[in-house]
Amino acid sequence: MKTRVLAAAAAMILLGGLALPAPVASAAESPDRDLIVNGAFTTGHEPWWTTDGIPFSTGSGAYCAEVPAGLQQWQAIVGQHGLSLDDGATYTVTFDAWSSVPTTVRTQVQPTTNPDLVTYLNRTSDLETERTTFTSTFTADLGASTVASSIQLRLGGNAAAATVCIDDIALTTPEAEAVGPGTDELLVNTTFDDASKPWWTSGGTPLSVATGELCADAGASANLWSLLIGQNSLYLPGDTTFRLSFDVRASVAVQNGVQIGPFDNPDTVSYLSQQFSVGTASTHHSYDFETPSADPYALSQLQLRIGGSTVPYTVCYDNVSLTGTAYDYVADTGPAVKVNQVGYLPDGPKNATVVTDATEPLMWSLDQDGTSVASGQTVPAGFDDSAGAAVHTIDFSAVTATGDALTLRVDGEVSEPFTIGADVYQSLRTDALRFFYTNRSGIEIDGDVAGAEYARAAGHVGVAPNQGDTAVGCQEPKTWTDGWTCDYTLDVSGGWYDAGDHGKYVVNGGIAVAQLLSTWERAVQVGTQDELGDSTLAIPERDNGVPDILDEARWELDFMLAMQVPEGEELAGMVHHKVQDETWTGLPLLPSADPKPRQLHRPSTAATLNLAAVAAQGSRAFATIDPDYAATLRSAALRAYAAARTHPDLFATREDGVDGGGAYADDDVTDELYWAAAELYLTTGEATYLSDVENSPLHTADVFGPGGFYWGSVAPLARMQLARFGDSLEDIDEIRASVVAGADDLVAQQAAQPFGQPYAPEDGRYVWGSSSSILNNQVVLATAFDLTAAPVYARAVLEGYDYLLGRNILGQSYITGYGENSAENQHSRWYANQLDASLPHPPVGSVAGGPNSDLQDPVSQAWLTGCAPQACYVDNIEAWAVNEITVNWGSALTWVASFVADQGSGEASVDLAPTFSSEPQDVIVTAGSDAELTASVQARPVAEITWQQRDGDQWVDLGRTGTTLVLSEVDETLDGQQVHAVASNGVGEPVASRSATVTVVQPDAAVAPPAQAVLVHDNGWDTGLLDGDFVVTVHLWWGENATRFRLFQDGELLATVPLTYGGTRPQEASVTVSGLRDGTYVYTGELISSQGVTVTVPTTVSVTQAAPGVPVLSHGSIDRDGSCTVTANLWWGTPGTSYRLFEDGEVVAEGTASALSPTSQRLDVPLTARAPGSREYVVELTNDAGSSRSAPLTVVVES
Repeated sequence: MKTRVLAAAAAMILLGGLALPAPVASAAESPDRDLIVNGAFTTGHEPWWTTDGIPFSTGSGAYCAEVPAGLQQWQAIVGQHGLSLDDGATYTVTFDAWSSVPTTVRTQVQPTTNPDLVTYLNRTSDLETERTTFTSTFTADLGASTVASSIQLRLGGNAAAATVCIDDIALTTPEAEAVGPGTDELLVNTTFDDASKPWWTSGGTPLSVATGELCADAGASANLWSLLIGQNSLYLPGDTTFRLSFDVRASVAVQNGVQIGPFDNPDTVSYLSQQFSVGTASTHHSYDFETPSADPYALSQLQLRIGGSTVPYTVCYDNVSLTGTAYDYVADTGPAVKVNQVGYLPDGPKNATVVTDATEPLMWSLDQDGTSVASGQTVPAGFDDSAGAAVHTIDFSAVTATGDALTLRVDGEVSEPFTIGADVYQSLRTDALRFFYTNRSGIEIDGDVAGAEYARAAGHVGVAPNQGDTAVGCQEPKTWTDGWTCDYTLDVSGGWYDAGDHGKYVVNGGIAVAQLLSTWERAVQVGTQDELGDSTLAIPERDNGVPDILDEARWELDFMLAMQVPEGEELAGMVHHKVQDETWTGLPLLPSADPKPRQLHRPSTAATLNLAAVAAQGSRAFATIDPDYAATLRSAALRAYAAARTHPDLFATREDGVDGGGAYADDDVTDELYWAAAELYLTTGEATYLSDVENSPLHTADVFGPGGFYWGSVAPLARMQLARFGDSLEDIDEIRASVVAGADDLVAQQAAQPFGQPYAPEDGRYVWGSSSSILNNQVVLATAFDLTAAPVYARAVLEGYDYLLGRNILGQSYITGYGENSAENQHSRWYANQLDASLPHPPVGSVAGGPNSDLQDPVSQAWLTGCAPQACYVDNIEAWAVNEITVNWGSALTWVASFVADQGSGEASVDLAPTFSSEPQDVIVTAGSDAELTASVQARPVAEITWQQRDGDQWVDLGRTGTTLVLSEVDETLDGQQVHAVASNGVGEPVASRSATVTVVQPDAAVAPPAQAVLVHDNGWDTGLLDGDFVVTVHLWWGENATRFRLFQDGELLATVPLTYGGTRPQEASVTVSGLRDGTYVYTGELISSQGVTVTVPTTVSVTQAAPGVPVLSHGSIDRDGSCTVTANLWWGTPGTSYRLFEDGEVVAEGTASALSPTSQRLDVPLTARAPGSREYVVELTNDAGSSRSAPLTVVVES
C-alpha cells in the first residue's frame, strides 16, 4: 500500500544566536489593571530607562538616582514606554518617593511619539526625606481609540544635588476589572508521561522522562540563558492574560529563570521574565503575565533557563502549564468575488465565482478606472460542498480587450484587481524553476545569480557544523529493514533538498526530474525549446551551451547516479531510497548549519526503478548535447532496471519516516516498473522492454483518476510518454485514446466545480499537496490537447490556473509572488522569514501544497478543524501539512507553466471551424499502380477528414478517413473519377475540398509531357449563327504527342478522346458540342500521356442565338366558311423544334417543327370554320435553348 502523506517531526526550534534580555519580573497582581511593568524594581531596572549620565541603582529594591544640581527637569528622567491607553478612560498613577534632601519630581504621562508636546498628566510633587506615597488621577484625552504612551518621572530642576528614590510605581484603571487567564492549555506535553517532544534544549543538554518528569543534565555554564529548555509554536493573542505554572526540583540548590517572548526577537522583548530559586524538594511556581497588543497574534517561545551554575546538576520540571485564551484563527478570505488574481489571456476562458446566498441571478460589472467596460448576470450554482458555501459563477470570456487594474463588481463586492493580457503568464515559465537552484545541496548559492536574499553557503559539504554528504554511511540495522546496513560510504553531495527540510529523496527527485525533462521534450516537440534554452534561467551554468533546464535536471540526475549501489556490493545496481539527517532538525536552520549526522537508507525497488526511468529519459535528452553523459545515463538505467528485476520487493516502509525524514513508503512498484520499461523502450527500442510494457497490468488499465498522479502513482507518466513518442507501437491509437479519455473525465469533473478546479477527489476530501494534484491533472489535460489540438483541453488547463491563482474560497494564490494574496510562508528551514526576518520568503514561483483535509500538523489541527475541503489551508510556516513546498510540486508547476506560456493569447482554447490548408490535386496514374491524394486542414479541435467520390450528381463516401487517400491498383474504370475530401470537427458545417480527377493511363512510349496545344471552335462559322451547336478541336501542331485528350467546359469534364501516340507529329481531336443555351462558355483541354498533363490555353465561346429566331406570321385568303391558313416564316435564325399557335391567347394548334435549312423554317397551320369577327394570332417557336414569339397577326372573318 502506498501512502501519500509523509511522516513529519514535531519541530524543535531553537533561537540560535538570539540576544536575550535581562530577566524582568511580572507585574504584581492587583484588583485594578496595572499597565506598569516591574514597578517594584524587584529584578533590576528593565524595562525602565534613564536619561544618559544619571547614575542609578536598584540594589535596594527601589530605583535610586544620583541627581546633580542645576539640571533642567527633563535632563534627569526615569521612564517607561509601551503603555497602551484608551481614549476617555480614567487612570491613576501611584508611587512612593523620597530624597536625601527636599526636592521635587514631576510626573508626566504623554504619547510616546509627541511632536506637539501633548500631556495627559503633568503634576509636580514635593519630596521629603521620608518615604511618601503620591497619587494622581487623569482622564486620557487621546483623539484616537488607542495611543502608545509613556510615563516619565522628571527628577531634575533642583538647586541641590540629591539622591532621589522611587518605588512601587503603578498606573491603573480603577474602573477596569482585572482579567484572569483563560483555561485553554497552550503547551503540548505538559506531564512528560512517555516522551519529551516537542520540548527542546540548547547546548547539547540531554533530556530524560524516565521519572515522569522532564529532566535535564545541565553542565556548568556562565549565564542563566546559556542552557535552555524550551517550547515553540506558541500563538499568543494580544491584550490577553496568561498563567504559567510548573513544579521544579534540582539535585543542588540553584537559580533558574523563565522567559516568554516573541520567537523572532531582535528587540529583546519579553512578556514574562522571572528568576526563582530551585531546591532539592519539588516546589510549585505560578506567574501571570499579559501580552501587548498584537495583530493578530505573537508567535512566541517559552524558555526555561537552567544555565549559570558553577557545578553540573540535574533539574526536573513537571506539570508545566501555560493557560489562557487560545488564539482563535479566522481566515481573511478577501472579497466575495473570487478571480484569478494574476489575470486572463485575451482569447482564453475568463471565469469568476461569487460567494453569496442570493438565489436569483445578480448583475455583474467589469470595471476599469471606475468605468464599466462589460456587464452581465451571474449564474446561481447552489451550495458547493468543497467550499462550504453557496456560490454563483460568472463567465466573461466574451471580453477580449486587454487591460490592467480590472475588477469585477457584484452586489457591492469588488474583486481583487487583475489583468487581461497575452503576457500575464509568460514570466511563470522561468519563475517556476527558480526554486530548484536555491534548493540545491552541495553548492554555494550565488546571490548575484539567485538574488542577494537567497545567497547562502553550500549545504552538507562536510564544513562544520555539517557532517556532510561527501562520505555518508548507512543507517543502523532496523527491524523494518530486516537488520540491513552496509559497510561502505558514498559521496552523495549535490542534488536538490526535497522540501523544507534537509532530506534528499530519490522517488521525489525522480518524478521532479522526469517532469523537467518532459517539459524540455514537449518544448522540442512543439518548437518552443528556445524559451528554455541556454541563458534563460538564473543558474550558474548559463552560457555553457546547454539548455538551462537540462543543466538543472542534471544536478539531480548526478545525485541519483551517486545513490546507486556500487558494483561488488550485495545490492549492486540498486538505489538507496534517501539520504537524510539521523533525527529531525528544527526551524529555522540553514543547510550549512545542520549539525546532524547523515545516513543512507536501505535501497528500494521503487527508487531503483525511478533511476531507471529518468536515466533512460535523460539519455535521450542529452544524446546530441553530451553523448558521453547520455551513454552514462543509459548504462545506469540498464543496470538499475536489471537490479530491480532481481530485487523486486525491497519496499520502503512507514516506520522509516519516524526520525529525520519522510518515509515515502511504497509496497507496490507495478507502476514504477511500467514507467521504467516504457522509458527504456522509448530509448532503446528493444523488444524486452516493449514486452514488459505490454505485459504490465497497467498498460490497458485506466490509470487516470480524479485525484491526480504523484510520486507514488507514476503509471500516468508512462502512458503519456508512450502516447507522445510511441508512434511505432501497434496499439498507439488505443494508448492515445486512453489519455484523451482520462482528460475527458477531468473536463467533465471540472465543469461541475463552481471554482473551476480540475480536481474532484472521489471522497470529496483534499489530500496533502492538493495543489500538485491539480497541476498534474492539468498535465493530463495539456497532453490531450497536444495529441488532439482540441480547444476544450487548453481551456481546461487555463481555467485550472484560476483556482491556483486566487479563484478559490479563501481568495488565496498558492504561487508565491503571483496575485494580491499569494502564499509566502511555506514550511521551510531556510525560506523562513516568518520566524527570522533576516531570512527570505520562498522564491517567486514557488507553489504551496494547498488545502489538506487531513490536517496532520498541530497548527492546522488547532486552527482549521472542521474546515470545508477548500478552506483547509493557512499560510503559516508551521502548518507543514497544508503549506509545504517540494521539488515535485515545483516540477508540476514548471511543466504546466511552460505549456500555458506556449498558448500565447489563448487562441488555442477557441474552437475553429475547418479550413483546408492544402487540397487534393488531380493525379495521373498508370493502370495497375496506386493513386494517392492528400489534404490537410486547420481546425480546433482536430477535424476528421473523410473521402468521397462523385456518382452523377451525388457524392458517395468511400469509407476512407485521414489526410491521405490511397486507391490501390487502379484500372481504367476509375479513369476520370472525381474525388474530394470533407472535413468536420463539430464546429459549423462540414467543409468540402476541391474536386480532384484521377486519370488512369496505359503504358506508352512518351518520353516527356505533351507539348502545348491550342483549342479552336467553329461556332458561327458552320451556319453563320452563334447557335450553341459547334465543334471544339484541339490542334497540336508539333511536339511531344499525347495519348488522350480531355475537354472541360467551365471546369467540368465534357469528353475524353483517345489519341494515337506518334512521337512529335501533329495531333488533333474534335468534340461536338450541341444544345447550349445562350451564354459564355470557357473550354480548356488537357493533353495526357504517361509522362504528365499539359493544359491548353482556354478558349471562350459566346452563344447568343441558340434560342429560335423570331418568326413572321401571315395568312392566306379566307373562305366563306371562315377557313384559312396561317403561315409562320423564319427567314433567318435558329429553327425551333416545336411550335404553338395562339388564337386570342389560347393554344389552337401545336406540334413539331421541321427546318427548311439550318437557318430558316416555315410552318403552315390550317384553320377552319371560324365565325365572323376579328382574331389575333401569335406563334411560338421552341428548342432546347429557349423560345421566341412572333408579332401578333390580326385576321378578320367577314359575315
